Amino acid sequence: MVGLQAEKDPGESFFNNHQPLGFDFVSGHLELKQVGPFKKVVFGDYNLQFGEGLSLWSGVGFGKSSLLSSIAKQEIGLRSYSSVNEGFFFRGLATQIAVKGLQIIPFYSNRNLDATVQDSAGISSVNLSGLHRTTSELSYKKTLNQQVYGTALTYSFHGVSIGLTGYHSQFNRNFQGGQDLYNQFKFSGRSLSNFSVNYHFSVANTYYFGEVAKASVGKSAYLVGLLSSLSPIVTLGLLYRNYPVSYPSFYNVAIAESSNSINEKGFYSGLAVKFHPKWEWSFYTDVFSFPWLGFGVNAPSNGSEILSLISYKPSKTSQLQLFYQRTQKAQNSLEEDAPIASPQPHVQQKYRLDFRCPLNRNFSMHHRAEMNRVGQEQGFVLLHDLVYQPLQSKFSGNLRMAVFNVSDYDARIYAFQNDVLYSYSIEAYQNKGFQLYVNTRYTLRKGLDFWLRYESKRYTNLSSLGSGLTAIDGNHQSEVKIQVRYQF
Repeated sequence: MVGLQAEKDPGESFFNNHQPLGFDFVSGHLELKQVGPFKKVVFGDYNLQFGEGLSLWSGVGFGKSSLLSSIAKQEIGLRSYSSVNEGFFFRGLATQIAVKGLQIIPFYSNRNLDATVQDSAGISSVNLSGLHRTTSELSYKKTLNQQVYGTALTYSFHGVSIGLTGYHSQFNRNFQGGQDLYNQFKFSGRSLSNFSVNYHFSVANTYYFGEVAKASVGKSAYLVGLLSSLSPIVTLGLLYRNYPVSYPSFYNVAIAESSNSINEKGFYSGLAVKFHPKWEWSFYTDVFSFPWLGFGVNAPSNGSEILSLISYKPSKTSQLQLFYQRTQKAQNSLEEDAPIASPQPHVQQKYRLDFRCPLNRNFSMHHRAEMNRVGQEQGFVLLHDLVYQPLQSKFSGNLRMAVFNVSDYDARIYAFQNDVLYSYSIEAYQNKGFQLYVNTRYTLRKGLDFWLRYESKRYTNLSSLGSGLTAIDGNHQSEVKIQVRYQF
């Protein structure tokens, strides 16, 4: 199997002799299956995902959700890379060897990353946006070379799975240590080794899982959890996590309240109750603490989160959901006459009503109303989707119309969007306005597919949009995407 993806972002130069094929980003892979002792061999770009994401998990890693089973990750092992996201993936060679209950995945990667270089002080940060539009953004393009090599072993026997992962990261420049008090434990140096042990097994009606991880510097991190079917209608989920502030890993996406799984302790407990064939209730509470300072929080702090989701399915293809979430965390607040900012409770509440149903054999619709309240700020979104997906047809598509009114950036509302193949899109609604997009697919012939997406957004409270090369003099923004896939 061969894959090739090419992409340029808005504002980036296309006709540039220094760019392959004119695109700013090009990714590709060659995947071979069942080659001698190898179950899989991948040349080029690939992803690796093992255990619970505490040590080595590249690509997207989802966090807590209303789905109780989401607290236990489902590793994919080795997979070819087919996205145009320019963040952390691997480029080189990886293989998968399977011998009875033993799976061995050795890998090697060598690629250049975007990073900010602080002269002799070294690297201050790695940039994952993939944007190369301005002189400043071009200045840190591919300034950091990274080599990663290691092996992941998984042994399965009698329903028990144990995984061992070890890998080493080597860079051509030093990482600069943290300059502020909150990030003084930030990784520094040119090399880092990571090791982890993960497990999962089932006993009776309970599924147990966990992972322990250690790096060549810093302290160990771990998480343990279980999913248990207490009765035919009740499922219980429990998870405890302990991520020290001094635990370094470049591929750490374990379940956490923070965006990165460090400086956090927490206990999650959830229930899913199917008290009627058509009714289900999911609920969880998560209590967490941050033992060290954080960005925008000048002291150790703690917080909590509750989520409740009631689902009603009048038929197999229709669903009504009522969602509520409340999160409380500390945030710096500078009071009058105070010499420094001090952490104060910060509460966010989300309300959502969601309805999906078919109109006939070919059309279905989706309606959603959501409100987000953060302190005195408030955001509201009303969206309508129409989906056309007939069986055995060359043409399919979907349309969205949305109205949004968000008073502040902190009250923005996220919503998944349909997009062209392999493109993962989540809209962050903010300001005030309207949105319309149409996404279509047409099969020209067997193995040849064509995608077209058009999006239009109009803001009623703005007179200009963006900045720099993406600046628009006006309140209307539009985007066109065209994609062709040929399979052979």
